[in-house]
Amino acid sequence: MKATPLSALAVGKQNHFNLIRLLAALAVLWSHSYALTGQAEPFAYLGKNLGSMAVDVFFVTSGFLVTTSLLQRGDAIDYLIARTLRIFPALWVMLLVTVLGLGLLLTHLSVTEFFKHPQTWRYVWKTSTLLGHVEYVLPGVFEFNPYPAIVNGSLWTMVYELSLYLGLLAIWSLARLLSMLMQPALAFLLALSLTVSFFYGCQHFAFFDAPSLLRFAFLFFTGSVFYLARTLVPMSSALFAVSMGTLLGVAVFFPNYFSAAYLLCLPYCVFYLAYVPKGPLLQLNRVGDYSYGIYIYAFPVQQVVLVLFPTIAFWKFNYLVLLITLSLAALSWHSIEKPILQQRARVRDLFRWQGVAA
Repeated sequence: MKATPLSALAVGKQNHFNLIRLLAALAVLWSHSYALTGQAEPFAYLGKNLGSMAVDVFFVTSGFLVTTSLLQRGDAIDYLIARTLRIFPALWVMLLVTVLGLGLLLTHLSVTEFFKHPQTWRYVWKTSTLLGHVEYVLPGVFEFNPYPAIVNGSLWTMVYELSLYLGLLAIWSLARLLSMLMQPALAFLLALSLTVSFFYGCQHFAFFDAPSLLRFAFLFFTGSVFYLARTLVPMSSALFAVSMGTLLGVAVFFPNYFSAAYLLCLPYCVFYLAYVPKGPLLQLNRVGDYSYGIYIYAFPVQQVVLVLFPTIAFWKFNYLVLLITLSLAALSWHSIEKPILQQRARVRDLFRWQGVAA
């Protein structure tokens, strides 16, 4: 029986991307719980942890979905507006909660000292803009936690994601200039980025350096290439089983080569799970996308719980953090993210009207 191509399945919004991203965000939360409580994490012997694998899933799905949006709409302004509205409003609200709520309540400084401290405003600027490296420290906050002083250790990947959004737009713009045949030119440029990124990405993974950018670029542009080649990609149960079997076999017998096998197999597994399984889980799409809210709130919630309950049992810690974080994520989605995204067309029209008026 001939396998269905990805292009036949990647139509409409009946997919499991919301579920996959939700599970990835929860995996990041779970992974951080080990580091924040000073415990060793499973899978460390593979050179990966559950949190880093989950972040990689975010980049693969983002590359696919963002490329889909850009190429289907073909509008740079609309693309920039969509990406801005998706990232920044909820981020800014989280920043207000963090600085005016957690910062003022938990710092050992006075209110005046806190607001006069240059690190406070450095944190606000870096977090609100995602320009360059993120700042982790608010003065006097979380200084005596097991993982001291770090307010939100999840935000560093967003700097890379924002860079890749802009990189994709630059590649798309260049492709339009180079050729009227946009997709072939874009595919060539993306494939070039993909090849270079893969060999560098397999070397070692470090934060805030070229290998990290290249690792994320490989995964992001792999998602892009899957969209471009969607008519050629069979969604086959056999290929999925081979990919999963390869990952398991390499993890058990050749752990030193897991990173390379993982980078090659992960994207296919993600898209298979996103589009092939059907059934009642698709109804979760009606609930909304809580993954971003979980991602940006989980870390500070974990740190606060450890301040309030420093000797809490590991399972109680995770249960309490999950309960609070899911509540904040739901509130973020329904009161901020979703309403803001529904205004995208209005914001786009406003920008175009301003352009005409100018």
